[in-house]
Amino acid sequence: TILALFFASMAGVTKNEGLPFLVIILVLVVARQFMISLEEKRLTHLLITCTIGLLALIPEIAWATYRLVHHIPVDFSINNFADSNMTLRHRLGEIRRYMWAYISTNPAFHWEGWAYIVGGISTLWIRSKDSLFIFLIINGLFASYVVSYVFSPYELGFHVLSSFERLLTQLVPLIVLLLGVNLIPHRSNQGKRSD
Repeated sequence: TILALFFASMAGVTKNEGLPFLVIILVLVVARQFMISLEEKRLTHLLITCTIGLLALIPEIAWATYRLVHHIPVDFSINNFADSNMTLRHRLGEIRRYMWAYISTNPAFHWEGWAYIVGGISTLWIRSKDSLFIFLIINGLFASYVVSYVFSPYELGFHVLSSFERLLTQLVPLIVLLLGVNLIPHRSNQGKRSD
C-alpha cells in the first residue's frame, strides 16, 4: 500500500495523466481497506491508509499552491470545452473517431486490444479481487484520457494523434500484470489436479 501510494504520488507531479492515476489509486486502495476493515471489524488499517493517502497528496497540494501564487495557468479546463462550440456528444464522437483512426492503422496496438479483451474476460471469469483491482485501474486511466481530451485546449485531431500512442503504451504494463495475475489461480488449480 505504501509503495503504491508513493509511486502514484510521484506520477501525479510528473505528467498530466499522473494526477488521475493518483486519484484512482487513492480511491481504490481506500475502498479496499474499508472493505477489509468491515470484514475484520477494525479501523486501524483504514486509518493508516487514509493517513498515508493524505501524505501522498502533499506534493500535489504544494504544486497547486505554487501555481496559484505565481499565476501559472492550467492547460485543461472546462472553458476549453465551452470554447470548442461542440456538444459533449459530438466531441466524444470526434475523440472516438480519432482514437479508432490511430489504433486501426497501428497493428502493434491490435495486440494490446486483444490482450485487454482476454484480460477483461478472464477477470470476469476468475473473479479475483486482485484482478478486479488492476482491471479497474486500467479502465479508470483510459476514461481519464478521454476526459482530458474533452477539456483539451489543443486542436482535437492533433492532440489525440500526437499523444495517444504514449497513453496506450502506459497501459501495457498494467495489462501484462493483469494477465499474469489471472494465470495464478489457473496454475494453482492445475497443480492441485496433477497431485
